[in-house]
Amino acid sequence: MKNEIAICNRALAYLGLASISSFEQHSREAELLQGIYPTLRDELLESFDFSFATKIERLAHLENKAITDKHYVYQLPMYCLRVREVFTQEEYLFANARTIWSVSPELIVEMTVQISDMSVCSSLFIEALACRIASATAVPLTGNTTLSTEYYKRYLITFEEAQRIDQIPKEDIAVERDWILARKI
Repeated sequence: MKNEIAICNRALAYLGLASISSFEQHSREAELLQGIYPTLRDELLESFDFSFATKIERLAHLENKAITDKHYVYQLPMYCLRVREVFTQEEYLFANARTIWSVSPELIVEMTVQISDMSVCSSLFIEALACRIASATAVPLTGNTTLSTEYYKRYLITFEEAQRIDQIPKEDIAVERDWILARKI
């Protein structure tokens, strides 16, 4: 249950609505979800440094866009949602949301990236996203503000738990799991 339609259908089920088969389906639900899904997905990804949405990449400087012989222009990839860190000892400047200027002939950045294959995301992130979608679509689809509030609260709790779990080093999860299994014997 980790593709975009399945996530949206979970949100619709929370609202007591029928599922959709695709975003191209001719229904109010599909049309609304087609516009809101990518925005909310990216909003959640941008708001925390999730390990599954992390990429470290060496940026190529744009040869035809050099400011001077000693200043380079770097274009961020389209899938970059947010730069977390720039690895350089040299000066750099964000010229705009998609461009970095630097005196360094090489620039490496850590960034939050868009995720299209939701199977890489944690189950808690998926649940938080479904709750956020339910919250955002409750009023337009059902007119029920109580449902919107309820699922927003549920989103906040689940998203916080997704953040907490993502910060735990993977070896600590294995140790905790082994301890729990040993207790069950």
